[in-house]
Amino acid sequence: MIFLTIVLVSCGKENNWPYPMTPFFAECEYEGIVFVDRDYINRKAAGGCKGGKPFKYYDRGEPALTND
Repeated sequence: MIFLTIVLVSCGKENNWPYPMTPFFAECEYEGIVFVDRDYINRKAAGGCKGGKPFKYYDRGEPALTND
């Protein structure tokens, strides 16, 4: 039972990034452009990379959101 709980918690789809921030960088490799946050959402809605090429994704890690 404990094992199942650990697996379910670690495999959750939630992240600590507030909307519309994304937990990754998305790159259109042949265009040389990197998209994050709202720009990524807009570009994906517009059809993605030119020529139908897939985005390459890179992890941004955990957010460091502070009120400094």
